[in-house]
Amino acid sequence: MRNEKVNKFMEKFYADAMVVRRDRGLKYSTAEDGLKNLRKWGRIGVLIRIDDKLSRLQTLTESGAEFSDESVRDTCLDLANYSGLFLALGEKGEES
Repeated sequence: MRNEKVNKFMEKFYADAMVVRRDRGLKYSTAEDGLKNLRKWGRIGVLIRIDDKLSRLQTLTESGAEFSDESVRDTCLDLANYSGLFLALGEKGEES
């Protein structure tokens, strides 16, 4: 795949990840605190969620099956978002 095509793919992927993030942000946090649901366990909690997603990704790729509620793509979008949230929790003043 040519580099420009990879870049376009990634731009769409990250745009889609932001759509998921905005939706989940409305469900699990507040307008005043976008990290509210993650503060209880902090960055370790996010690492646990990333591990859960990696296990799901392994199951999906090894079995070739997709669950009705989560595809390989959905799992990858979640991994991208959890990576960003991990970094956001590490920002100065955002520690639990």
